Amino acid sequence: WIWFCPKSGYVSFGDDFDELSDDEKKRLSAWLKENYDPSKKPEAHEDKLAWAEKVYRQRQKDDRFWSRFYRLMAYIYRENQQKSLEYVQKALPLLQTALDANPKDIKRIEVLYLLGEYNRRIGQEEKGREYFAQMKTATYKDEDGKEEVGHPYFLDLVQDRENLMKKESPNKAGAGDRK
Repeated sequence: WIWFCPKSGYVSFGDDFDELSDDEKKRLSAWLKENYDPSKKPEAHEDKLAWAEKVYRQRQKDDRFWSRFYRLMAYIYRENQQKSLEYVQKALPLLQTALDANPKDIKRIEVLYLLGEYNRRIGQEEKGREYFAQMKTATYKDEDGKEEVGHPYFLDLVQDRENLMKKESPNKAGAGDRK
C-alpha cells in the first residue's frame, strides 16, 4: 500500500518509514519543498506511483528495491503496453545482476522466470526460452528440506508463457523477421 501526504508531498510504501535515515529526511524535506506543488497533487493510483518513483530517487534505495519497483510498475501499466515495457526494460538489467549474484532456491527460480518472461515480452523469444529452460532445471528445497527440481508454480507459469509464444508466432518460417 501507498501512503501519501497531500500537504508535504511525501509518498512511500507503508513499510518504508523505518528505513528513513536522518540524512534522507533532510534531503527529502528540501527536495519536496522545491519540487512538490500541493495544488497539483497526484490523485490516481498510477499518478501516486509515478510521484513515488521521483521521491524514491531522492533516497538511498538499492537495486533490489528498484527491481521490485519496476516490476510493480510494469504490472500496474499492463493495459498500456508501451509504458509497461519501459519498466520491463528498466527491470531487466537489475534482474540480470540479481542472477549474476547466484541466488539460491526459489529466489533463483523467480529471477530466471522473470528474465524469461521479460525477454519474451520485449520480443526476445529465444533468450526467454533459454531462461525458462534454466528455470525448469533449477533446484530448490521444499518445506521438508528435500531438494526438488522445478517449482510447480513457476512451471505452470512457464507453460502458459510457452503457449503464448506458440500463439504469437505459429509459423516462424515465412513469417518474416518479427523481432
